[in-house]
Amino acid sequence: MAAHLDKKALGAMMTRLAAAGLGLGGLAGAWAQGVVEPTPAAAPAEPAAVLPLYEIEARRYEDALARGDAKAAELHAYGAWRSAESELGDNRRTAEYALSYGREVVLTDATLALGPLRRAEELAGAGYALSSRPLLALYLAYAEYSAAGEGERDIATLREALYAAEGDPRKRAADDIVMWMEVARADLADEQFEEANYAAGKVESAVIVFAPDNEKSLAEALFIRGVSSIAPEKRTLEDAQNAIEYFQNGERLFPPQQSVETFDPVLASLIGWNTAASAVIRKMSDDPSVLALLRNDHGPLFESDVGKPESCGVDWDNRPAPKFPQSALQKETFGAVVAVFDIADDLSVQNPRILTAAPSDAFDDAVLKAMRSWRVKQPPLDHPGCRTNITTQFSFVVDE
Repeated sequence: MAAHLDKKALGAMMTRLAAAGLGLGGLAGAWAQGVVEPTPAAAPAEPAAVLPLYEIEARRYEDALARGDAKAAELHAYGAWRSAESELGDNRRTAEYALSYGREVVLTDATLALGPLRRAEELAGAGYALSSRPLLALYLAYAEYSAAGEGERDIATLREALYAAEGDPRKRAADDIVMWMEVARADLADEQFEEANYAAGKVESAVIVFAPDNEKSLAEALFIRGVSSIAPEKRTLEDAQNAIEYFQNGERLFPPQQSVETFDPVLASLIGWNTAASAVIRKMSDDPSVLALLRNDHGPLFESDVGKPESCGVDWDNRPAPKFPQSALQKETFGAVVAVFDIADDLSVQNPRILTAAPSDAFDDAVLKAMRSWRVKQPPLDHPGCRTNITTQFSFVVDE
């Protein structure tokens, strides 16, 4: 008995075959040729490779560096290091990531940086090769120097590490500026003037080439170079002239200041030492071409000086000069004081105060004592700069 074929089922089958491009004739031919076979099941897709967490964090760290996002760089450098410690333990990558994290935090928290940097040193010593051992030595030397207490700091080790890392392409100019500045300050404090001049010169060069907007560091470097040129007892006229150039170039980096209380201390020091160096040059030479260098065109010191006339019409009734203090005669061969005062309605000098003194405050009392007796004959011109924050300079030089 022939099987009964449901018409509705047959119609549905024919519709599917037509959609596949096969009528009854095509289907029979395909069967005859053995073309139609069951469709095999699709092979399962390969699972995506899962990166280890330390590598994910390392990539995020590099991306943050490229974006200039310091906070994110610090976060992901830490993540890469700690993940490597957990997943790899003692390993070259662990050492590299520890160094990276130490570099990110060493300028803001040297004590915090000591842990990862010493861990990187431990691994490097155990044979896990770092891409740059001199770089690790540099950052570790800076961390140990900065974290040490006063009197325990070893500037020589930091200096040697800076020399050893010269030319390392991974060294950052911004870090170089900070580290050489530390060396320059320490050498100046120790009166190692030649070494201080060299270190400050490294800062100056790095700022000019890599960080021209970092005017604060440039100004301090110029100040250190100037002091290192004029302070030694065996200075030459050329040394003194170089000092003047450094001081004046530094002064020109600053805008007019708002008040004595908010006056930038580096600018004040530049002005004081420039005044002292000018006095030394006047003692060393009367050559007009040399003395012409002493003219300073830094512009107004205070905001109240902007638009101030060249002469305020001040005619002095009493203005005695300060006396060279006997106590300073035995200790100082030269000095300068820059003071600021106001003129009161009764024509007396009011509120005299010291803006800066160089090389010490040995002359401050003598200057203030003299200024308290000053008095003008008539009111000055009606301009704020002729009444308040008037600047005056005093030079002291011992005849040799």
